[in-house]
Amino acid sequence: MENLEEKKKIIIAAKKGDMRAFEKILYIYEKRIYSHLYRMVGQKEDAEDLTQTTFLKLYKNIKSINLDKNFNAWVYKIATNTAYDWLRKKRGHPEQFMEDMGTIETIEDETAYDMIESLENKDAIEYAMNNIKKSYKSILILFYREELSYQEIADALSVPLNTVKSNLYRAKKSLKEQLISKI
Repeated sequence: MENLEEKKKIIIAAKKGDMRAFEKILYIYEKRIYSHLYRMVGQKEDAEDLTQTTFLKLYKNIKSINLDKNFNAWVYKIATNTAYDWLRKKRGHPEQFMEDMGTIETIEDETAYDMIESLENKDAIEYAMNNIKKSYKSILILFYREELSYQEIADALSVPLNTVKSNLYRAKKSLKEQLISKI
């Protein structure tokens, strides 16, 4: 969404039941949410189903959105919680959530990025991602792939802002250590 005022107008219209406004929200977020969910569950069909479920929940709950809150984070929170619920039901183990996530395609941290580029090997990334603390994976994906701000990640994961900052720092450090060990 282009700017804050435009975003608020669209959300207000969607809250009032304007289907065109909701379709605009759907258009803006559909690919991003699908991509996020695909990385979480690892299967195209499941990600498609979860994307539809996410937007159904969004539609049903849009009237409850507080315009003072970050809409972007709210959408990602619905998507993430939808995936958590699905994985819990499917596998019975919520900790499987992070193990089932796909590989991060790109990491823009200069040090890690340089190492990844020199390795030119997705296996190294997958190895590193599978060997870091599970809670770090989600933060890395939300920050680098989804390009959420620290505050948006905090809102999406329902954790304090400082927790996001420290966990992102630790996640990058841990990922770097895993990549070095793979060399």
